[in-house]
Amino acid sequence: KYFDTCPVSTAMCVLKTGYLFVAAEFGNHYLFTFKGIGDNDDTAESDKHSMDTIYFSPRQLKNLQNTDEMYSLSPIVKMHVQDLIGEETAQIYCACGRGPRSTLRILRHGLSVTEMAQSDIPGNPNAVWSVKRGMDDEYDKYIVVSFVNATMVLSIGETVEEVSNSGFL
Repeated sequence: KYFDTCPVSTAMCVLKTGYLFVAAEFGNHYLFTFKGIGDNDDTAESDKHSMDTIYFSPRQLKNLQNTDEMYSLSPIVKMHVQDLIGEETAQIYCACGRGPRSTLRILRHGLSVTEMAQSDIPGNPNAVWSVKRGMDDEYDKYIVVSFVNATMVLSIGETVEEVSNSGFL
């Protein structure tokens, strides 16, 4: 019996909580929620002993609901590296996927940066870490900046400022 159509997959995992994870062979992976079990459907049925040929046409999802999508570049069919849009740094253009689920992806170097604070630091640091105050804290509280002959601890809050009573030194 026809249930629903999902991408060709290398693995499918049904969870007791009512989810179906589909690890697609080509393109993005999906997490679906079961909305039904396909028992209120008028589509043709067949079994392994039947000699009749049954045809079906893919349709919109009836029994599954797309809950989440994990983006994937696999397989990269063709790739081109060039600055086509004038950003002064090259972008990677990838033709990904296969068939009706294929995509054109543009990859840019690095992450976008939002400057939250600016602080003059004496010299060039050897290493920089962000540290939580306690293990249960959701966000980091300190930035530890290491130099050849010194260490600086900065407190993160409404402002970023140097502290001397952090307990690190």
